Amino acid sequence: MPRSRRERLQYIQAARVVAIFLVVLSHTRFLFPPSDAVWSPAMLVILRSINLIFIFISGFLFQYLSASFHYPSYLRSKARNVVVPYLICSIPALFMFLSGMKDISETGAPAFVDSATEIALFLIFTGNHLTPYWFIPVMVIFYIFSPLFLAVDRRPRLYLALPLLFTLSFVLSRSPGDVSPIHNAVFYLPVYLSGMCVGHFREWVMPLLARWYPLLATAIFLPLLVDMGGFGSEGIYLISKLIFCLAVLGLLYRSIRDLPPVVGRLGDMSFGVFFVHQYVIAALEKVQDKIPLARLSGVLAFVFAALAVTAISLAIVWVVQLVAKHHSRQLVGA
Repeated sequence: MPRSRRERLQYIQAARVVAIFLVVLSHTRFLFPPSDAVWSPAMLVILRSINLIFIFISGFLFQYLSASFHYPSYLRSKARNVVVPYLICSIPALFMFLSGMKDISETGAPAFVDSATEIALFLIFTGNHLTPYWFIPVMVIFYIFSPLFLAVDRRPRLYLALPLLFTLSFVLSRSPGDVSPIHNAVFYLPVYLSGMCVGHFREWVMPLLARWYPLLATAIFLPLLVDMGGFGSEGIYLISKLIFCLAVLGLLYRSIRDLPPVVGRLGDMSFGVFFVHQYVIAALEKVQDKIPLARLSGVLAFVFAALAVTAISLAIVWVVQLVAKHHSRQLVGA
């Protein structure tokens, strides 16, 4: 790959670091009581659906690497580096449900899901056993339909259908309780395709994003200005966070010339942080239960807690990499 193309992707590597911190930030709220400022409507406006940046980047990278696409090899790679670590990292959470330590009813499972096999299959296929894991079954659906996405990219006029898909997302909204990966895949489909579209037209789009990113960033407050009265509210969050995602990309494209090696390393470890960070949060919740003085409060503490969760998660991933070496991607995805 020519040196110039590698340099243009440095902002995507940096975006992966930003994306994983935003994901961790959104889930760190569970360390704070419901009455705290981090659960306020204003904070909800900022954090709700912020994790779609991961879906956008996935679409961008799929398009960027599509020239060497080979469907069987692609599926084998995703099975090895995404599905296998997903299953391995799911074991502790699955054990908690199967042993009765947690109630399956907390996940929104249908009433007929009661045997151990049914519980395990429901959790694996929905990702409802751990807060961020709904993302993996949705991405698996995208992996399966990747030849269709490739066909769209080779006929770029088909990207004109994006407004129609966003309209469909407004109508559908997000799956209640994230119990339907197919529902969520349809809901987030325009985000994935938008990532592909930006990747396809990046030579033209990225300079525009770099110029207008301050204005685009204000879209994160769009839900405060547009009240859908319930209907379409998830669609408003989808649009606002997608535009904010474009702003982040524009800022990084404008700012980054030579990516520090440490940032590139963190980008490579980001998927591993995704897999383990919720366990870190759960462990810190237990510590809070044992030590009342460890209760957290306030936005500043919220940011520091998210940084701590990210750092601990990175340390766990680093230890796994140190011990498992080249098998670490099959264990923690990095």
